[in-house]
Formats: sequence, structure tokens, C-alpha cells
Amino acid sequence: MACPIPRKSSSLNKMDCIRIINLKIPARHGVYDFEKDKDNLFELDAELLALLNERAKCVMKIGAIKQKENTEVLVPQREIELLDRLISINRGPMTSKMVQHIFQEIIDTLKDLQK
Repeated sequence: MACPIPRKSSSLNKMDCIRIINLKIPARHGVYDFEKDKDNLFELDAELLALLNERAKCVMKIGAIKQKENTEVLVPQREIELLDRLISINRGPMTSKMVQHIFQEIIDTLKDLQK
């Protein structure tokens, strides 16, 4: 089955098709390698998990110190400052709202390790 490629200009004649499940998608620069990007995502996810576990270890150490010193373990102002700083350094493509949501979830999840 031929790939339905619009023929508005001669430069489109060299387009290749990509088969995804039962769909064909025109691609201007050859066949897209999904496996390469899937492998890249797997590696990035593994790195994120390792970094989150490192963050969890730091949270546990800080929590233990705070408990020994009888200082407040949960400091809402610190969370606000952290989120504001992360939003200020975000260069996209994630929006500020996305960054805030993801990091608020991380903070909330790891709070249990400080108790």
C-alpha cells in the first residue's frame, strides 16, 4: 500500500513513510527510529530513578538530623522556595505548572522518609 504523500512541491517527493501499528506517517528525512528513542527514554528513566533515590537518601539524612535537634521536619516555606527556584530555572519544554506538579509530588512522596 502506497503512502499518501501530498505532492504540492518537488521536495516532498523524497518523503519516506513510517509504519506505526497500522498507520503510515510521512517523514521528510527518512525513516524515524522509534527503538532508538525508546531506548533513550529507558536510559533517562533509569537515571531519573537513580537521582530520585539519591534525593531520598539526602531527605532521610536531613530528617534524622532535624529529629535529633528537635527542629521542625516539615518547613512549608522551604518547599515554596524550592519550587520557585526550580520554576525560575526551567527552560522548557515543560511548563512552570508541570514543573511545580512533578516536584510537589516528589516532595510530598519523600516526606514520609523524614518522619
